[in-house]
Amino acid sequence: MLDGLVSFLAYALGMGLVVTALAVAAAFSTGTGFRRVLPYVNRVGGALVLVAGLYVAYYGVHELRVAHADASPDDPVVDAAAAVQDTLAGWVQAIGPWPFAVALTVGVGLVALRRRKRRPVPDKG
Repeated sequence: MLDGLVSFLAYALGMGLVVTALAVAAAFSTGTGFRRVLPYVNRVGGALVLVAGLYVAYYGVHELRVAHADASPDDPVVDAAAAVQDTLAGWVQAIGPWPFAVALTVGVGLVALRRRKRRPVPDKG
């Protein structure tokens, strides 16, 4: 059970790191260069979410076929996704968790600091 919790927390931190990086980039984007690219970032992000959703649906059907129809567990799409996952996991393992944790902490801190500076000071008079 503890392994599952640790895996979930690692996943949540990884996803949080991506969202935080985008939020920090958007918060500090004062130049017009980033603002011109932002619509494309939204489209690319949407496309990635769509592809991920399609893969999850495909994988679910694959698992059902393997579990209930005695189909072969070998599948080129699932094998390709597993190879990509192994490569990414290897990179993360080589880097270690601390750079990701530091980046996430700094990102959250910067966004919080920027939001705090934007709040108007209440009038005491």
